[in-house]
Amino acid sequence: MDYAANGNITNKQVEATRTATLGNLDYDNSYTYGGSQPHAVTQAGDMNYGWDDNGNMVLRYDDDQIRYMCWDEENRLVAVRDSADNEEIPSQLSVYLYNAGGERVWKMTGQEVTMQLSGRTTYQLVNFEKTLYISPLMVMGEEDYTKHYFIEGERVTSKIGSGFGMASYIPEDSVLDFITTDNIEDISDALDGMVEDHIDCTNYDEQWDIGRSLAPAADTGTVAETDLYFYHPDHLGSSAFITNASGNVCEHLQYLP
Repeated sequence: MDYAANGNITNKQVEATRTATLGNLDYDNSYTYGGSQPHAVTQAGDMNYGWDDNGNMVLRYDDDQIRYMCWDEENRLVAVRDSADNEEIPSQLSVYLYNAGGERVWKMTGQEVTMQLSGRTTYQLVNFEKTLYISPLMVMGEEDYTKHYFIEGERVTSKIGSGFGMASYIPEDSVLDFITTDNIEDISDALDGMVEDHIDCTNYDEQWDIGRSLAPAADTGTVAETDLYFYHPDHLGSSAFITNASGNVCEHLQYLP
């Protein structure tokens, strides 16, 4: 890498051998800076960047695609939209909601579905899939949930089980009322309002729906959580290997300097 006198990177070259699926990594990028923020890069290689007054990245784009990123007054990421020039690649929209303590509690993610009639677009819709972050120990999705286990702040194990809606395991008793049946409509209406506020700045003005499927989950003790994964960190604490309950390696991660 090459640097300017003020410490900004001016050029970065990377050559890395990766798996056959990913292909090797090889690039030589020059960095450009401008505007009122002297250390905010505006272009790196073919990619361009935009920033708000607080230093948050709000745009990332090249000739083929653009990403919009929206932030709230606490500098928390609240919405992301990926849009491509190729109409065959649907837009991806994500919205994040936080509690009063600043912790993320909801993630809504969906792809844009387009309906065309005689070659003309007549309808566009994003159906959001919901993820609820109960706590650092449990995350619930539309069809499953994940339990995380920690030792002295380090995650060591995750277990996957059934969850909302069309789960393979239908709750029967011992319902865990994270969302009770008495106020599903109120919660959905409140989510609608918060999601709408965050979507506005992504330049997405078509239809969207978070759905009303917010059924509680349950654990009757009759179905074992057989999907267990164990994390094996490297000397810096990053997960280098992930193994399953049988001890087989499911994922191996390597990091560039």
